[in-house]
Amino acid sequence: MEQLDVLAVDRELRRCSERWIGFRRALKRGETPLGDPFRASRSVCGRATFQQLGELASDPVAPALRRWVYRFTEQRLNQSWLVTIAEQRRQELHSLSEPEQGRFSFREMQLGALRHSALRSEWSAQALKHAATIHQSVAELWARRQEIAVRLSLSSPDAMWAPVGGLYELADEWLRVTEDLWQTKPELPLRSWLEQALATEAEVEWPSRLTPRSMLNLFAESRLLESLELDPGPLPETLAPASTVRALARLGAAFRDAGAPRDQPFSIAHDAFGLERRCYGVLFALLPMNREFLRRRLAASKPASASARRALGVSLLIETRVAALRVLLRRAALRGEKAFKETFEADGYRACRTPLPAHAAGAFIQLHQDDLQRFVGLFLGALRQRELVEAHDEDWFRNPRAIDQLRSEAALPPEFHASEQRLELGRSALFEWLREAVD
Repeated sequence: MEQLDVLAVDRELRRCSERWIGFRRALKRGETPLGDPFRASRSVCGRATFQQLGELASDPVAPALRRWVYRFTEQRLNQSWLVTIAEQRRQELHSLSEPEQGRFSFREMQLGALRHSALRSEWSAQALKHAATIHQSVAELWARRQEIAVRLSLSSPDAMWAPVGGLYELADEWLRVTEDLWQTKPELPLRSWLEQALATEAEVEWPSRLTPRSMLNLFAESRLLESLELDPGPLPETLAPASTVRALARLGAAFRDAGAPRDQPFSIAHDAFGLERRCYGVLFALLPMNREFLRRRLAASKPASASARRALGVSLLIETRVAALRVLLRRAALRGEKAFKETFEADGYRACRTPLPAHAAGAFIQLHQDDLQRFVGLFLGALRQRELVEAHDEDWFRNPRAIDQLRSEAALPPEFHASEQRLELGRSALFEWLREAVD
C-alpha cells in the first residue's frame, strides 16, 4: 500500500473545513446548502484514510488528523440526515389555529415562545405538539452515528469524541449536586423555566442589537480583541439578556480560532471537536456576571449589578443542568430510540423541573455532536476565569498583562483532552461561582 502523505491529507482537510463551515451555517440559516462540501475531499474522508492514520503511531500529526477524518467521515455519511433535520426544524410548515392562525415552522414556534412573554405557554405547547417528526429523524441520526463508529472498528463515537473519561457519571453527579442551588419550586411551568433561562430580570444596559460592532464595543477599553480576524458566525437574535451571553460565548470561541498558530498544520492548530473553543466561549460568557464588567461596560449600579448577577447566575445554572442532560441523552440516543425517549422523559424532568413529553427528545432540547466538549468546557472555562481573577483581579479583561497572557496562550496548539485534575478543579470553581451568584 502506498504510504500516506499526511501533510497532503492535512491540506485537503483544511479546504474541506472551509466548505463544511459554509454548509453548517447555511443549515442554521434555514437554507438548503448548495452542493456537497465533501465531494472534493471524499478520498480523505473515509474508512481507508482513517485506518491508515491509525497505523501511523509514530507520526506526530496522525492522531490529530485522524480526529478530523473521523468527524468529516461521519458528517459526509450523515449529510442527508443533517439536511433533513434542518429542513424539518426551519422549513417544514404546520397549520395552527392558535396562538396565531397560519402556517409556522417548528423553529418559528420556538421563537414565538422566546419572543412573546404573554404567549410563552401557548407557543411552547405547539412546539412540543409538533416535535415528533424531528425526534424520529434525530433518533435515526444518532443510531447511524453508532453504526458508523462500529464500521470504523470503534465501540462508540465516544472513543474518538470524549475529551476525558467518566463524563456520564459526572453529568449525573452535576444534576444531583446543583439541585439545592436552584432555589425555585420543585415543579415549574414551562413558561417559568424559559423565563429563568432567558434571565429576563437581569435589567442593565444590554446592547439593543447583537452585531459585531456592538460586541466589539463591550471591549472598547481593552486590547483583547485588537487586530484579530474574528469570525463568530451569525450572532443570536436579541431576545433577552441571555442572548448577549450566548453572543459572548461565540465571540470567545472566535477569539480562540483567530489566535490559532499559523505555523502549524491545520489539524494541529485546530481541534476537530473544539474543546478549547468551548472553554474560551465560557470564559467570555461569564463576563456579564463579573461585577467590574457590569459596572464598566454595562453601566450597572450596585443594586442593578446584584440583581443581574443573580438572574444570570440562575440562567447559567439552568444552562449547566441542560448541558448535563444533553450528555445523558447522548448516551441514550446511541443505545437506541427506546432509551432515548425514556431518558428524556425521566432525566428531562429531573434537569429542568418541568414535564417534557418523550416524543420531543432531540427536538425541544437539541443535541450536538460536541455536547461532551460543551459540558467539559463549562468547568474548564470557569477554572480559567478563576485563575485570571486570582492573578489579575476582577477586571482582568482590561488588564494588559492578562490580555498578553490570553493571547499568547491562544497562539499555542489547542489541547484535545482534559486532565481529570483540571476537570475536578473546574467543577469546584463553577459550583462556587454559581453558589455566590444565586445566593
